[in-house]
Amino acid sequence: MLTVTTSTIKFKSKGLTHTQLQRVLDYIQTHLDRDLSLVELAEVINNSPTYFASLFKQMMGISPHQYVIQQRVERAKLMLSKTDLAITRRGTCFANRRYCFTMRLHQSKPSDSTV
Repeated sequence: MLTVTTSTIKFKSKGLTHTQLQRVLDYIQTHLDRDLSLVELAEVINNSPTYFASLFKQMMGISPHQYVIQQRVERAKLMLSKTDLAITRRGTCFANRRYCFTMRLHQSKPSDSTV
């Protein structure tokens, strides 16, 4: 009979690798302007949503959902500090990105009265 002690077995670390975490964080930053589901984020590193959420919270100290919200708030702060739009328009852009894009598109076209 073979006896193996736990000290001779190397266990794989239970957690996200730095590379996996960085891939997820990069994905979040790239797609911050649209809805991000837990399933979608877990698929980035081929994990189940529940397991991914647990590992993410273990490494980051907050849930993936909280992290996404935090990053959106940070981006909104940056937008507020770097734009001439009125605060109400910025809020609309943040809440409804399609409307903001359409509004900017219309603002960039010369009006008929100026031609």
